[in-house]
Amino acid sequence: MHDPAELQEWMSNAGFTHIEVKHVALRSGPHDRQDSVNAFFRKHRLGKELEAKDGSAFEPTAQKFEEEIAKRFGGDTPIFDLSALLTAGVKA
Repeated sequence: MHDPAELQEWMSNAGFTHIEVKHVALRSGPHDRQDSVNAFFRKHRLGKELEAKDGSAFEPTAQKFEEEIAKRFGGDTPIFDLSALLTAGVKA
């Protein structure tokens, strides 16, 4: 969900009043990019499916994933921008 107005409408349609939607933005701490590869590919269902269907493609894809993380987010210890819509309301 990326649209605060739509989220507010959903809350209203669900019977909430006094709805507040706030955008919260944070940055992650630096971490080993291998952790991201493990979480989002090696141990993720996507990686497991690829390994089951074409085992020879698994390692090259994991390596490419790691390279792209470094390119996009920087070096060996990338930092990610994180954000969320914090929503509160009173159930009528």
